[in-house]
Amino acid sequence: MHRKYALLACLLMAMTAVGCRPFFDDLSKCSETTLEYRYIRAEGDEYSTEVQQMRHFLFNAAGEYIRELKQNEVTPQELRISGLTPGSYTVVTVGNSTPEGTMLTDLEAGKSHMSDFILRLKARYNEQAYSGAEQLFWNSKTFEVKEAEKQRYICDLANIHCHLFYEVTWQSAPPEAGKYRIELTGLTEQYSLDPAQSNLSIEVNPRKEVVHQFPLHADGITKLCQDVTLFNHTLEGEIISLRYCNDRIPTFQVMYGDKEITKKMDLSQAFKAFGWIPDRRAEQIYRLQLRVNDDGSVGVRPWIEGTVEDWQPGGVILR
Repeated sequence: MHRKYALLACLLMAMTAVGCRPFFDDLSKCSETTLEYRYIRAEGDEYSTEVQQMRHFLFNAAGEYIRELKQNEVTPQELRISGLTPGSYTVVTVGNSTPEGTMLTDLEAGKSHMSDFILRLKARYNEQAYSGAEQLFWNSKTFEVKEAEKQRYICDLANIHCHLFYEVTWQSAPPEAGKYRIELTGLTEQYSLDPAQSNLSIEVNPRKEVVHQFPLHADGITKLCQDVTLFNHTLEGEIISLRYCNDRIPTFQVMYGDKEITKKMDLSQAFKAFGWIPDRRAEQIYRLQLRVNDDGSVGVRPWIEGTVEDWQPGGVILR
């Protein structure tokens, strides 16, 4: 007799755990939606090397926030959702954000709306500038829950950060030794994570039906700064930011304390000359080599293998 009660208790617990109403006679009446995430920049899935963790946020058909869905530690690329009443839902996913580097809106269940959902830079260089962005990814998936139906969707994560690698040299010699500062201005400070406001999508792999959708850039712009120490007469580094836009390409300036080593250089001129169109790049990685000339002008060209002695006329001269 006790064994019968024990078996009944176990059955009820199992049915409740998968999120179904506990009085269904048949577990086949349970609905379950599985979202499978991947990151494809060209052919293969590079999720395992590019994405460390994800946060998932669930909204109903009216765009009202319901709750955050925990990532499965055993199968991190799969999100299984059950126990939802029939209807339309949207999951908004942010990859690689941490509390230290990225600020996400503190959503309240039943009160917050999808249109309130904002991603903002957080890591500060000082009160006027940020130090950079994290290597962020984003996806949104809308799906329909039907009773007693199991569904599976592929979710393509989009790369929503930008890498700028730079090398700065001098025609003659650097004016100072020690620590310099690189300043980028005119960059995006925050995104709207509401998929309804997204205004850019890029087809990455037609054969695999891979399309990356990108969040809307908010109006505000900001500055990013990075300290870099002169080594072998060269400044070299990488600055990670939110994505560039066709109409939002930063200026680049070299500083030494309060001293301007170069003027603010509008990199959009170089991008135009090189045929670099940010809104056509699903993954933004830019490499620039800059040479400060004796007359104060700066030569800019794509950074390729070579040394300062290899510099040949060409590229763009910024004054």
